[in-house]
Amino acid sequence: MEDASSLYPLEKFGLAVEALAISPRSIQLRLQEAFRHFAFVPSSQMPTHLQERFKRLRLRMTGEGGEGAVAQTTAQIVDKHRRNNVCLGAPCP
Repeated sequence: MEDASSLYPLEKFGLAVEALAISPRSIQLRLQEAFRHFAFVPSSQMPTHLQERFKRLRLRMTGEGGEGAVAQTTAQIVDKHRRNNVCLGAPCP
């Protein structure tokens, strides 16, 4: 049987996927919610081959600036995709 600490990342990423997949909120808010679910998973609890990628993702999302930076980053992601006519799970405006 696995201990609770090994199940923690799985639970948090599961919640993140759920937020992305079924939330009725805008894609920007879904990205923010998903990030909040897994942001505090310690890198050491990730599989070894994913630890560096996870650290880079977390740093890229926050830019060391916390929640405000996450909102700004997700806004930039959505804006970039709109400029490229990529509709992220919603009708294009």
